[in-house]
Amino acid sequence: MTHKLFHDDVTIREFDAQVLSCKALDDGRYAVVLDRTAFYAEAGGQPCDLGTLGGAQVLDVQEEGEDICHIVDAPLSGTVHGAIDWARRFSNMQQHGGQHLLSWAIYKRFGGYTYGLHIGAQECTIDTDLKQAPSREQLNQLEQDVNELIWRDLPVRQWFPSDEELATLPLRKRPTVSENIRIVMTGDFECVACCGTHPTSSGQIGLIAVLGAHPARGKTRFSFLCGSRAYQRLHDEALACRDAGLLLSATHEDLVEATQRVLDEARERGHEVAVLRQAELMRELPELLNSAQDVQGVRVVAHRFDKAGREALIRAASELIEQPGTVALLMAGSADSAGDIAVFARADDVQGDMGRFMRAALSEYGGRGGGRPNFAQGGAPAQLDAAAILSEYSKLGGQ
Repeated sequence: MTHKLFHDDVTIREFDAQVLSCKALDDGRYAVVLDRTAFYAEAGGQPCDLGTLGGAQVLDVQEEGEDICHIVDAPLSGTVHGAIDWARRFSNMQQHGGQHLLSWAIYKRFGGYTYGLHIGAQECTIDTDLKQAPSREQLNQLEQDVNELIWRDLPVRQWFPSDEELATLPLRKRPTVSENIRIVMTGDFECVACCGTHPTSSGQIGLIAVLGAHPARGKTRFSFLCGSRAYQRLHDEALACRDAGLLLSATHEDLVEATQRVLDEARERGHEVAVLRQAELMRELPELLNSAQDVQGVRVVAHRFDKAGREALIRAASELIEQPGTVALLMAGSADSAGDIAVFARADDVQGDMGRFMRAALSEYGGRGGGRPNFAQGGAPAQLDAAAILSEYSKLGGQ
């Protein structure tokens, strides 16, 4: 059984311990069990501690029964000195401590219970049993509630109570275990069973940023960051807003309005460009008809435009097949996304299934498509070859 030093003192950073076992793993790493450790093993949604043991790098820490297994990059024996990565540990303490206050505030304000925590690399999340996600205004108030608790610098007590004491505590939810129950209590109100590492006072959390809430599997998932990670996210976003404001000649108060104005103007100009492209494309149709290939008595127009929108291709194909005995195999570099788009169509007096032909032809380019026998649409991630597709049509006759 490994003695968990972080339960005695959550601020411990270095320690000495005796190696009880060292097992070589198939991947070249080693699994080391100590008689005692300050390394927290991954559990309860909180990542493990990292650091060094006797000169070896600690790459992972996992619980195996009552032992804590340290995965290291070199064999160890005897007495070793351990040092945890304190910046990582303290950040995880901030996230976990902030989560407890956030979960308490969600319970008090919305009546929602938390049943899952994930301290991730980009952001942290908790899953709650709320059926509906709060509004942005409600999230702002929730964030303010939690920050006010943080700034009160409330004491955080972490201990193993007796069964008698446990029965008197104001637990936010029932423990999921029946023995060795460890309690974390912030102030005299937020009280819950937890095995993780936490700050010794709420003030050490620093601040919380509630990033959002959205439905997840019929429940509600909240995303957040605390402490230095929250500060860095808000700092980066503030710099991005400042730079965007400089580009748009707008203050941060006017940034959303200025951005919307630019987007509206871009959409309007995009529409104007699309109209011009379509007009240019339509002007090419007579020449394309004149140079069409004769395939078994059918006039086939196979052409790839450098750039066009799907609506423009549809209109062009529709215009072409108004001519009896005509097939249009039109392709273009997409004006809206990567890859190519395609529209294959035939006049009513021409036989063949254009949807089936399109699926066969575009599959050679990793593309997909389909539609009615007389009119099909599709696309491909690669550039389409009009000559090759014309050759394929000549072989299959559009079947």
